[in-house]
Amino acid sequence: MKLDLVSIVMPAYKATYFEQAMDSVLAQTYPALELVICDDNADGGVSRIVENKRALAGFPIRYFKNEDRLRAG
Repeated sequence: MKLDLVSIVMPAYKATYFEQAMDSVLAQTYPALELVICDDNADGGVSRIVENKRALAGFPIRYFKNEDRLRAG
């Protein structure tokens, strides 16, 4: 039986609580899973968390950093 791919998409512009949210995703056990992160963070905090957690994932993590910030402030 082929399982459908489930994509979890996380928009991120603040690193606050992002690590906890990512840990929650990493704890999922569904076998056909991917995580897509769209990063609009200004200081690199989200990127650092993703790189620290990437090796723990049993599924693909697709990370995209906005070239130009979408959210000011």
